[in-house]
Amino acid sequence: MGNIYLNGSVINAGKLVKLNGTNMANVYLNGTKLWTAYEPVATFYTSGSSTEAINDNISQINIQMVGGGGGGRKNGTVDGAGGHSAGGTTTVLVKTSGGSTRTTFTAAGGAHGDSNGVGGAFSAGENGESFANPSGADSSFAGTGGAGGAYNTNSPGSAGGIGSGGGGMGTSSAGSGAHGGSGGKKGTFFTTTYTIVDVTDFLEITVGAGGSGEGTQRDGAGGGSGGVGRVRILGIV
Repeated sequence: MGNIYLNGSVINAGKLVKLNGTNMANVYLNGTKLWTAYEPVATFYTSGSSTEAINDNISQINIQMVGGGGGGRKNGTVDGAGGHSAGGTTTVLVKTSGGSTRTTFTAAGGAHGDSNGVGGAFSAGENGESFANPSGADSSFAGTGGAGGAYNTNSPGSAGGIGSGGGGMGTSSAGSGAHGGSGGKKGTFFTTTYTIVDVTDFLEITVGAGGSGEGTQRDGAGGGSGGVGRVRILGIV
């Protein structure tokens, strides 16, 4: 039935309409619904790649994201099998309907544990770096670093939580090269409020993977894996 006007201006579907100071959820005319209030709901992405259409009721999008945490390292006495890596970068692309990229936002992943290790003989592995909830971020953006392997054991480090580093491997050995494994580092947090240019655009979202922990030839697992990243998308009317 066309647009609804107030004082000569079109009322967008997402805007609130009040009656005697109270927000109205719907507007009807002779039993036919003409208008429905739009209530933005946050969308979360926790792995892999996804796309999200842009709702034509909103004018801006708040984006919050963190990169993956880095993997932990082995201790200083067992043979390494490699495989440790930094956390993956989390990316949100604003794409046009034709597929070209309009804007790119990124949050870098955390570094893997360094080769220096911690302590000396019989040392526990280092805990991975925790990703503390940043000011203004959704409460889900928090992860605890993976625990380091226990003192006087060759226990592997544990995996990190969201955006946090994996724990380092503990050691049960003595000698000049003995030390616990280093923990991985946390990912980087990034947030922005993007003003929509064209409602036919869409978002292409890639969540950074957690970095791999360093394995060992003798014991298999060594360092713990880093935690996966996270993305939150919230439309603003």
